[in-house]
Amino acid sequence: KIQALLGETNADAQQQAILCADRGSLHRSVPPTYIRTNEYTEAFQDVINTYGIPKYQEANPALLTLVTFPFIFGMMYGDVGHGSMLFLAGLFLCWKAEDFRYSAPAIFQARFMVVSMGFFATFAGFMYMTSSPL
Repeated sequence: KIQALLGETNADAQQQAILCADRGSLHRSVPPTYIRTNEYTEAFQDVINTYGIPKYQEANPALLTLVTFPFIFGMMYGDVGHGSMLFLAGLFLCWKAEDFRYSAPAIFQARFMVVSMGFFATFAGFMYMTSSPL
């Protein structure tokens, strides 16, 4: 039926259309990747997904990112005053989470990441002794 329709369509046209079946992709299909997340790991998984989604049966680096991303941020930011303010802002976001769920979904999703980064920034600030504690 499709080839007859193509023949009718191409009868008056100067251009031609060809129907080619793609038989090569049937045997090489790759199953989709499903990554289970919760409210805490969702933001970190989004960071990983910006670099690429892990393929089927590959290790998911998001588990390492849960600790290393905020830790490296804390090493760079390392200040007790600013880190504790970031930590308190993250705690406020966690406390008022339902208020941000639909009005600011990006803030709602990033609230646990902000808490973690604030904690590690405060920790690194104490290690560096860059400012006096509150």
